[in-house]
Amino acid sequence: MDHIYKVHAEAKYTCQFCGKCFNTKQKLNRHSVVHSDYRPFVCVICDQKFKLRKTLSRHMMTHSGEKKSLCFRQTWAEAFSILEAEAKALTLFKLEAEAKALVTNSKPKLKPGY
Repeated sequence: MDHIYKVHAEAKYTCQFCGKCFNTKQKLNRHSVVHSDYRPFVCVICDQKFKLRKTLSRHMMTHSGEKKSLCFRQTWAEAFSILEAEAKALTLFKLEAEAKALVTNSKPKLKPGY
């Protein structure tokens, strides 16, 4: 009987923002956080903020390896560091080519696209 009331009872409470209906005031209050900008739960690793504790808990698994996908901030940080390393390598390549050109008194020979 408890399941029938919790799941199938007539909804008495309606969200004033989106019209979604709930059968208990507690569920409506829990839902209302979706419409606010308040994010009290903060990841201690990447400072990402969340509205719900359960969302933070699920996010923490991305840092511990329990979840296969990485935190998007980790992924972007890793991608950025790879791009930064490639940019440094490209700059060094160009500088080496220009230095060789100065020594040999010729035009630097760069690969197409550089």
